[in-house]
Amino acid sequence: MKSLIVKCNNHLTLNMILGGLVNIGVPKVYLESEIAKTPWPVKLLVKSNSKVQIGTHYFDIEPIGWNEIITFSSMREFWNRLCKSTHPEFLKMGLEVIKTLENGYVSVVKNNETLESLHITIESLISLYLLFLSMQYLEIEVVFTSPVDIDKGKSLIGKLTSYILKRQGSTVGIPISPEEIHPFAAAVLESLSKDFVPVDGRFIIDATAYGSDSIENPTGENTVTLYMGYYTDKTSSVFQKYVQIFGL
Repeated sequence: MKSLIVKCNNHLTLNMILGGLVNIGVPKVYLESEIAKTPWPVKLLVKSNSKVQIGTHYFDIEPIGWNEIITFSSMREFWNRLCKSTHPEFLKMGLEVIKTLENGYVSVVKNNETLESLHITIESLISLYLLFLSMQYLEIEVVFTSPVDIDKGKSLIGKLTSYILKRQGSTVGIPISPEEIHPFAAAVLESLSKDFVPVDGRFIIDATAYGSDSIENPTGENTVTLYMGYYTDKTSSVFQKYVQIFGL
């Protein structure tokens, strides 16, 4: 099965992953044409940086002007409307991401902080929709995440991210602060990843790409690395062990 491996180097947002997917070959015009079919067409902000040693892509979307208070109930309602208009096959996995985020919120957040105060917005769901479009375009069937070593977190955002990433594993590198990983991105990785495994000889890598949250100064710490290829575990066939992201 065609696989995507996400390697968090330090800072991580969902839009950084989208930048990497554009860097790997998803056309901006394709995403624009698909999102235009939904009730919420948005302007995509995409920019490449070829001046640095390793080329990266920056990705963001303009706010849609959502004026209502965001709750998990309204997130599910929005996601249903977004998917059912054009891509109902995205519905189940998106609801799983929302559920993962909600479970973390209920367990960690005790003082009725709003989702907006945790930097979770309705645009987060549009980014998730664009993520599924990108994976479908690239025919990615399985997502893996390279293990990240994080602590319990100091801030509320850090504690939420640490709680959500239950399968983060461990690395031999420098630990990453959970404050650097956006809770929504953490929920996406925990929900979609079939495993947290290092990038080793089990993977046949076809392409490597990078997404950054900085237009002018992408560095190792604000850049995510994406690997696209195939997983070949000799002891257990990927066709037996893992299920597809899309489809029944």
